[in-house]
Amino acid sequence: MAPLRSRLATLTAIALGVTGIGAAVLLVAALVEMLTHPGMTLVDAYWVGRLPWTPIAIGLVLLGGTAAVVIGAITAWLLPARAARVISVPAILATAFWWAISVLQASIGACCGSASYNPFTVAYSSPQDCSFSSCCPRSSCRSSCGP
Repeated sequence: MAPLRSRLATLTAIALGVTGIGAAVLLVAALVEMLTHPGMTLVDAYWVGRLPWTPIAIGLVLLGGTAAVVIGAITAWLLPARAARVISVPAILATAFWWAISVLQASIGACCGSASYNPFTVAYSSPQDCSFSSCCPRSSCRSSCGP
């Protein structure tokens, strides 16, 4: 069991690294936009979303973060310590909740005409909802298509 836990811990670390690389790419891309356009805020620079870096970074953050939570939770449940299991539950619930709500938003109908589900678009359109502290994703329809 110990070699399995060790491999899973390594995979979790790799997934966290992928997430960190994605976040760093997003930050660097936004900083480049700020330097290119003086007076632009970091948030405004994020919304420019230069291709191909922004979609790649969003994919790295979304997939790396999800993989880190899932693999990390599996690793925690293989540990004999009860505290590790307890700590892993909120992370799994928050991740599952985000994925469920993002799918639910797409199934209710799109606000801007396209009803196809794309988790990367959901993550880019509502970055605050991808954070662990989010309670309930707000619909990106209000911000991008009016009230």
